[in-house]
Amino acid sequence: GKLSKKTLREQFKDYRFVDKDKHLDIELSYADELYLLRLTVADKVTPGTIQSLVQDMKRRNIPKGVAITSTEFTPDARKAAAGRR
Repeated sequence: GKLSKKTLREQFKDYRFVDKDKHLDIELSYADELYLLRLTVADKVTPGTIQSLVQDMKRRNIPKGVAITSTEFTPDARKAAAGRR
């Protein structure tokens, strides 16, 4: 389904800005599933960003995650993420 602004506001669980890693983590519950959204402002998303996201998902017991950027993913980051869908 489509997320409305109201639904999105109601579903946010937690957020954290991690300055040293240049990303913002948002916990979101949608359709009874918990997601970890990682918004990154790094020059390029690297495999380390993907690996860190997966580790944080495991540590926080969050089954689904999404990396979002306004830049681009390196080819190696795409490979690291491809097997995790």
